[in-house]
Amino acid sequence: MTRPVSPPPDIQRRLKQLRRRIRAYVLVEGTALVLATLGLLFWLSFLLDVAYFHWRRVELPHWFRVAFDVFVLGLVAALLLTWVVARTFRRFRERALALVLERRFPELNDRLITAVEASQSLTGRETPLTLTMLEHTIQEAARLVRSLDLSLVFEKRPLRRAVVSAAVLAVSIAALAVLNQQALARWKAGFVDLQPQYWEREYGLVVRVLMQPGDVVREFEPAGTELSIKHARSGDLVLLIESEPGKRTPARVQIEYQLLDSGGGGVATCTRSSDGSFRYTFSGLLEDVRFWVIGGDFRNRYPYVVRVVDAPRADRIILACRYPDYTGLAGRSSDEVVGALPPEFDGRDNVLLAATQQSLPMETDFLLHVQANKPLRRVSMQFGRFELDFEAVRGTPQLAATRAAFKTAAADVLPRPTAGGVLGSVQWTSTSAAGDSAESADASGADARSDDRPVAGSDAERAGTTTSGGPSPPKPPAPSASALEAGGTESGSEGRSTISPPVGRAGAAPASVHDSSNDAGAAETAFWGTLTERNAAGEIVRQVRLGPQRTRPFLSAEAATTFTVPFLITAQTEQQVAKRLAAYETPWGTPLILPPDVRVRITLEDEDGLLSLDPERFTVNGVVDQPPTIETRLRGIGSSITRKARIPVTGWIRDDYGIVDAGFVYEIGGRAEPETATFEHPVTGYPREFRLGGEADRAGEERTPPAERFDVLPLELSVGDKLTLFVRAVDGDDINGPHQSDGERYTFQVVTNEELLSLLYRRELNQRQIFERVIEELEQTRQDLILHRARLAERDDGAGEGQSRIAPRTRAAFVAAVAQPDASVKNSPAPSTSGIGDLDTAVEACAQRSLLAIRKNRTETLAVEQAFRDIREEMVNNRVDTPKLLERIDDRILAPLQRINEADFLELDRALGQLALYAQRRQVGTDDFDGVIDSTDALIAGLKAILGEMRKLESFQEAVELLKAIIKQEEELLEKTKQEKKKRDLEKLRGSGLLD
Repeated sequence: MTRPVSPPPDIQRRLKQLRRRIRAYVLVEGTALVLATLGLLFWLSFLLDVAYFHWRRVELPHWFRVAFDVFVLGLVAALLLTWVVARTFRRFRERALALVLERRFPELNDRLITAVEASQSLTGRETPLTLTMLEHTIQEAARLVRSLDLSLVFEKRPLRRAVVSAAVLAVSIAALAVLNQQALARWKAGFVDLQPQYWEREYGLVVRVLMQPGDVVREFEPAGTELSIKHARSGDLVLLIESEPGKRTPARVQIEYQLLDSGGGGVATCTRSSDGSFRYTFSGLLEDVRFWVIGGDFRNRYPYVVRVVDAPRADRIILACRYPDYTGLAGRSSDEVVGALPPEFDGRDNVLLAATQQSLPMETDFLLHVQANKPLRRVSMQFGRFELDFEAVRGTPQLAATRAAFKTAAADVLPRPTAGGVLGSVQWTSTSAAGDSAESADASGADARSDDRPVAGSDAERAGTTTSGGPSPPKPPAPSASALEAGGTESGSEGRSTISPPVGRAGAAPASVHDSSNDAGAAETAFWGTLTERNAAGEIVRQVRLGPQRTRPFLSAEAATTFTVPFLITAQTEQQVAKRLAAYETPWGTPLILPPDVRVRITLEDEDGLLSLDPERFTVNGVVDQPPTIETRLRGIGSSITRKARIPVTGWIRDDYGIVDAGFVYEIGGRAEPETATFEHPVTGYPREFRLGGEADRAGEERTPPAERFDVLPLELSVGDKLTLFVRAVDGDDINGPHQSDGERYTFQVVTNEELLSLLYRRELNQRQIFERVIEELEQTRQDLILHRARLAERDDGAGEGQSRIAPRTRAAFVAAVAQPDASVKNSPAPSTSGIGDLDTAVEACAQRSLLAIRKNRTETLAVEQAFRDIREEMVNNRVDTPKLLERIDDRILAPLQRINEADFLELDRALGQLALYAQRRQVGTDDFDGVIDSTDALIAGLKAILGEMRKLESFQEAVELLKAIIKQEEELLEKTKQEKKKRDLEKLRGSGLLD
């Protein structure tokens, strides 16, 4: 009979205590989470109600509040069931509780789970020894469990987080009830009592329109029995409604509107601003609209009508580029979809701007050609600190842009002109921040101005002074020149002051297009644009008047849907490019200098006075021609070379637009300046990529890339000399270059053949030591496999009675494996017949461990193979090789190593991968181990054969070293003999009296 085994009362009592604590934990945590959820829902509904009322000025819909209440009740019920009831009254089995304690207290060491499972899994067939061991385990578990602190089982952070969240939300709601009882009562009336109204709720008005961009205020113009204005299609119409002076401001203003095309309409409430005005926005207006404004007792007598027209926009922006000749880009990037263009664009590469950025090589001159959807009256362009404003010109096509050359945006690069000074053919007007003026003179060398007409930006126009009178008291700065000429204003845009076009007012005629056809002196007096430079503070530094100077204008009234502006993208200053500007002359004048990477902003104004809804913004990135990039490395050569060496250098030379020349540059220590040497395969055809050595060396040489070889022999170097070698390349930039770059510098020491062989011998010795370690690790892997194969066989054969059927060969290998000092083998669990140990897990771990080890060994073997190839190539490049030595390395070391790396290792890797898969599925057998062990044996045998050849090669090298030592000793002995003979001859001469 067997004795019953049951857990002691101490264990059962501790498990019950743990069960009670778990239920208390989940009860408190679940309750806190439900309360926190209720608090969050309260604040969500409260804030949603406040936000909705401030947005629509009405209460939340009744159906929404009812649905919200139902949702809250359902959610709370579901949370109570899932977070409190279901978790609190869940059944906790003793085995699960024991596992919790085992995982938290590792010192139990599976005793507690064994004690719990023993009372549930005894079959009655246990031996007395087994029962005794179980009783001992149970008593030990009872002793340990009495001292356990059950509070350590629980993670206090989730409970603390839930309780704190619930407390914080409860305190916040209580604070709201104390500080703002009216708000809490309003919430109760809306979400609990479900009252329809729970929020607590006075005349002449003037209506204007805020035009975009820039919030420009425009008046409605009388048109018969209505007040009308034109607005851009699909743009937001913002109505600005203000109280008339002396009138009360109503508490609410409404808009009653009708859509004239679709027949729709409605009533909308305006938004009141902080200044007491009201605003309403028709978002994305697509059709004409008629509306009335209602506020208090006011209603406008005549309706306001908004006529919707298309806003001016740029349909296409084309960059007609003329690239520098050295780039070789001419004719490569022309876009075929740009359509018909003026004949002046012939011979240029036309690029359609399809994104917000376009990259062009530096020193590219291009024509910025913009095609708009409707006739234009004025265009404003901003690029960097410069602003270009020009109007449509009607009359002779010879009215043109003034030749203008710009500096970069840096203030220190752009000097201020002196009195009477000129730049090119431009008349400059210098304006300081304080309103001081500088005299101006015409660039053509004409006399000073004799008329009294003020120049844009002068004192007479800005400060109200005359040219003959004394200085008047200072006045605030006036608008800029172009704004004064057009009747516009200055406004801030993007952190700087910009020139706004003229604004139409009620009863005022729109500004007309400049007409020079009826002016006999138009060729000398007509100005139709302004070029302005501003400093960082937005103050005008200087301005240029644009007018007729032999070429055509940017914008012609006869073709007002297109305009063209020439640019030259460069980082050079005006003085630096002055000599080259004549070569860039266009029908629209000399190009304007555009600094690289500057955003261009174009605002269009049509004949109706409407501005672009969204100004065109793009950036022309100037691609600087960088020096050639040289990537080189040595192949088959070290820092020590012989006097007959050939130095292979492999790599690439790359340039943005083409390489003109490349070659070697070498320096010999202590001698003259660096000298150059040409490549065996020189650069031809201005390639953008040039591979050292060309493509011919690739044939049949997959392992060795092509290389240029530098021959040391013609230099007639001596032992001990130092040679520095590098690659130099030059590009074809004939404007800002040419650019030259040097590759990595390599320094070599000239040594004798014997010294080089000694250095190579040391490298061979290091590689052999690595190779020996690889073999040792493979043998350890083999022993690990044999050990686990034996354990698997012992389990499968049922050696529970002390008899094992392990084969003698496997048994001997098993004993040897256990005796190995390898940690991975000795730390493996010993064979067990009790069935408690998880042998399958150990076998799986062995397979995975062996697979990783084999892959590591293959990587190291590949490195050894490559190292021997490098040694062989270095011997050849230094011309110290012999046919016999090369034959030994190629046929007896490299060829077997290549075969093993490409076949044997991969075969063993596949077998181990299959073994690991079977072990993971618990389907592994001893036959699977046998195949892997045999493959490992074959691999080790092949590696040992190669190791033997390495040792023979080592013996040969040792013989060379011994021969060198003998030669050195003979030289020393010969020197001593000469000294001794000289000494004896001197003694004989002294003895004969011939020498005192």
